[in-house]
Formats: sequence, structure tokens, C-alpha cells
Amino acid sequence: MNSIPKYVLCLFVIIIMFTASNCKKNPVEPPPPPANDTTSHAWTFTISFLGDGNGSALYDISIVNDTLAYAAGAVYKEDSSGNWGINPYNLVKYDGIQWNLKQVKVSFYGNTIVVPLQGVNAFSSTQIWLAGSLPIYGSDSTWQMYDLRTTLNPNIDVSKTWGVNPQQMYFVGLSGSIVSCFNGNWQKITSGTTLNVQDIYGSNSTILAVASNPGESLDKQILQINGTTVSQLSINPIQQPLSSVWFVPGHYYVVGQGIYEKTSLSDPVWQQDSIDTVDFFSCIRGNAWNDFFVAGGYGQLLHFNGKSWQSYQNVLGMEKGAIARIAVKGNLMIAVGQLGSNAVAIVGRRQD
Repeated sequence: MNSIPKYVLCLFVIIIMFTASNCKKNPVEPPPPPANDTTSHAWTFTISFLGDGNGSALYDISIVNDTLAYAAGAVYKEDSSGNWGINPYNLVKYDGIQWNLKQVKVSFYGNTIVVPLQGVNAFSSTQIWLAGSLPIYGSDSTWQMYDLRTTLNPNIDVSKTWGVNPQQMYFVGLSGSIVSCFNGNWQKITSGTTLNVQDIYGSNSTILAVASNPGESLDKQILQINGTTVSQLSINPIQQPLSSVWFVPGHYYVVGQGIYEKTSLSDPVWQQDSIDTVDFFSCIRGNAWNDFFVAGGYGQLLHFNGKSWQSYQNVLGMEKGAIARIAVKGNLMIAVGQLGSNAVAIVGRRQD
């Protein structure tokens, strides 16, 4: 429980490795689309470097509102003598202005430990779900770990979480691990895969997840979770591993070595979006089909506004870094990751 899982660090390595008509107006042409078919690319960014080195990194981010967000990861600080603390800060709180380092400590078999965290889903300052091999729930100062390895299955190992509300949650992770918690009732869900489940996202009654082992194999799966059952969707013609999934009804996206889209989950083929980049994408999140971000290796951050893509890679100046996860809520976007040996948090605000 005291070291960052190997596949989390591996994903960072893979992210970094994968970087690189004129016509006359015709009166019978359809009218131009309404203005609200596009959104603004006018975002400004503030970058914060957290920690003093030693491999500090942030792995996940959750936005509650404009003045409250939480990031999970490992941020190391030196003490007054220049020595590293035994345990990193594993949770970082954003108050709309600055980032505050915190340590989530739990009781585990009679010992108080600082848990390596990889996932976070916050609904308020007192309703926060964390994924640190096992699920953790609590507030800024009081936490409870659920030892599902004892109660459900000894092989459960979770790293990401998503839910409709704090009482209806899903957790996914290593070797196909999927568990649900509905009103305090935990259940292991058979995923049908031994691949690591990298991401999970839902909207209304549709819940999707992607599974792969980047750097180890090209195998990948797209999973649809319906209650406590899982089915596999088509992956045609996707060749490379997948790392993230996001959608709104009518626009479904998965990303990895490319961005793939379909308009219906029953479609047999995914269409690859034409993007002039060779970056490995680690995450996709947004507000709507015409207002979402994709991020990944070499500090690449792209915004789609319904008509065009805008890259902020040069603006951020993180060509030697990697963005692990992003969260978007209205006119606020937060991306987290790593640059060198420091954790990075990027706060983006739309200007109009």
C-alpha cells in the first residue's frame, strides 16, 4: 500500500514516449449553422508546479465548482533539513486561487497509513470518493477505507472512480477490476477482461469504460456497464491501446494513439478524427460535443469547439511533460500531470 502502482507510472512513461476551396455563394445552399454550434477557444491558463521533485505527479482531478477541486497523486516535499518526507502528500485541494497539499490517512489492519491515490471523484468538500487500490470515502479530514479484498474478492485493485452521486458509485482498476456501491451495498462486477481498466465515464443510464495495458500489449476493450453486467463494444478499426472515454448522447469518444468517434454505440466502426499530431492522448473530458478537451503526451492540450481544433501546447510550454487527466465544468478546465520530477496543475478559464 506504500508505493505507486507500477502501471500508473508506466502510463506516464508511455504518454511521454508516444509524442509526434473557393466557391461562389449558391442560393440553394443550406443556411449557416446557428452561432451556438460553436464555442470559444479563448482560454487562458495558470500553471502551478507542486512539490520539490522526487517524482512528484498528479494522476486525477475532480471539479466541484469554480472555487473547489481536488487532485489525487503523490507530491513530495523536503523538510527544513533537505530530507524527503517519508510519505508524500496524496491529495491536493484547489480553492479557486491556490493549491493546498493534504495527506489522506486511513486505518488499515491497525496501522495508520498514507494511501497512494490514483483516482478522485468529489461532490462536495464532505463527499469525496478516492481510489487508492481500495475505495476511500470522506471529507478533508476524516476518511474510511473499504477493504473489499476481505469482503468481496482478494484481487480487487481500483484506480479510477465515477458516479451519479455519492450513493451510486463505480470503481475500476487493475486486471479488469470493477465494483459498484449502491447505497452502501458493494458488489464485484465481472468485467470479462484481465486488462487494466483505465477510465470510466457515464451519462444518464449509459456507462462506458476502456481497458488496455499500454506499453505491454496492443490489446484493448471498450466496455458498456449496465447495472451489474458488462458487455463489450466493437473496437474496429482501432489498433492501439486506449486510455480514456467520454461522451454525450450522439457523440461517443475514446482516445489513445488517436481520437475515435461514433454517433451510436451500435455502430460497428469507430471513425478516427483527423488531427495533425502524433501525441498519445491520456484523457478526454468536456461540457458538450462542441466544447471538450483532449490531453496527453508532451503537454498536448486540444480544445474542440464544434468546428475546429485548437492546440495550447505552445502556450503551456510543457513539451517535456505529460498531462494525465483533465476535468471540465462550464468555463473552468483543470489538467494535472507531471513535468520532470514535479507535479503540475493547469487551471484554464474561458474568457468569453
